Amino acid sequence: KAERLLTAPSLAEHASKEILKLYGIPVTAETLVSTLEEAQAAAADLGFPVAVKADSAELPHKTEADVVRLSVTDSEKLETAYQEVVANATEAIDANRLNGVIIQEMLDLNNAVEVMAGISNDSQCGPVILFGLGGILAEVLSDVSLRVVPISEDDAWSMVNEIKGAEILRGPRGKPPVDQAAIVQLLLNLSDLANELGDRISELDINPLVVFPEGKNTGAVAADAFIVCNEI
Repeated sequence: KAERLLTAPSLAEHASKEILKLYGIPVTAETLVSTLEEAQAAAADLGFPVAVKADSAELPHKTEADVVRLSVTDSEKLETAYQEVVANATEAIDANRLNGVIIQEMLDLNNAVEVMAGISNDSQCGPVILFGLGGILAEVLSDVSLRVVPISEDDAWSMVNEIKGAEILRGPRGKPPVDQAAIVQLLLNLSDLANELGDRISELDINPLVVFPEGKNTGAVAADAFIVCNEI
């Protein structure tokens, strides 16, 4: 089923998350909609607040294109957010390349940490797993660990512990530690994905991957994802 989804040069957020779910990687609760009425129904189902995002493979950097609205708290604000996101998206790209709009749950980031995980395809080594701090820190610090696929559980723990920002995961200055075991499991699941689909995927990015405090039974959730496919 996953290979059937890898048909385009690149996959937008919603389709990328469908691939992740097939490999046991938790993703945000969300619905892809194409009308304001569908957006209102999806938000009512999820419960406010919600996030509103344009979904297109041609918008890998949604914030820069101004096609994301966060913490939308009611139906009136949702209507405004939906209209703004669609208008900005169709100004940036051909309207035919817009898959729709994602109505997404807002994650509780209290004491959570944003990290990133992904796959790159090295011409010499093949698929490689990446892990590091996420959000804007991923670009600013370039603090990542790497392993060639497949990885073991020990490999995954080493990846978590060797980044320079590892102390952030352990709960500095009285903050609770985040669920590092959930990160390890996700990296192992990513390794399985890369093992099976590595020749089809050029790049896979999960950023941010939101990791919640230990004991919250939430673990780690992919809040955004993007896949670039190899030509076949």
